[in-house]
Amino acid sequence: MKTRFWSILPGIVVILSVAMLSMKDIQKGENIPEDVKEILSNSCYACHSTGAKAEKAVKALDFRKWNDLKATKKVGLLNSISEVVEEDAMPPEKFLKKYPEKALSGEDKEKILEWTKKETAKLME
Repeated sequence: MKTRFWSILPGIVVILSVAMLSMKDIQKGENIPEDVKEILSNSCYACHSTGAKAEKAVKALDFRKWNDLKATKKVGLLNSISEVVEEDAMPPEKFLKKYPEKALSGEDKEKILEWTKKETAKLME
């Protein structure tokens, strides 16, 4: 009996470690600040949410699945968000021609960039 316990102990440790990391991933960055949510809701969710017609955009980033993502995936996406916002690549020009009210203001961009920076730092702790 004692030998069996010691043989399965490493497996138990691995399972518990994975469970703890998963909980950490879910807890970290789970809540997007309300002011940022408003901006994302206005300018991003129409294309980057489950059910949107823009399949390529949803595949690249689905905000409805944000809380389910692992910390490492979130960090990569936050870097991508930061890049496209800085380069004025999102929302895309074609979309903005049809919906000019969805354009990001300078203040919106600052809030998103600040959020991506803070959230990345928090996830990297």
